[in-house]
Amino acid sequence: MTGKEALSFVRSRYDVPNGDFSRSENQGLFLTSMLAQMNKIYKRDPSVIFRYLGAGMRNTNTDVPFDQLLKLAFLASQIPAKGVRNVVAPGSIGNAGPVSIVKLSSGAKRFYKDMKADGLIGK
Repeated sequence: MTGKEALSFVRSRYDVPNGDFSRSENQGLFLTSMLAQMNKIYKRDPSVIFRYLGAGMRNTNTDVPFDQLLKLAFLASQIPAKGVRNVVAPGSIGNAGPVSIVKLSSGAKRFYKDMKADGLIGK
């Protein structure tokens, strides 16, 4: 994907079947695909970490210090993408005045409670 195609993919919510929920699913799919691609390249050339960090830093604003970003990047290089499960919290669509919002259902609380101890959902 080009940058514009990727942005369109992760931001689309009107052209997908389940609106914001499909958009969230696509965002997770994009991130896990990016993790898989980075890890594949990283095995051949560990310096790719700096290319990914550079791209991220040019396109986002964060107050996370560079040394912590670097630690997170190296941690990501150790996570097999096949072991990452893309889960969208269940909920429904509603409105708050004129603004469309997502209301998380009680099932979402179970996800967060399950993740609290070890960061994992289920076994």
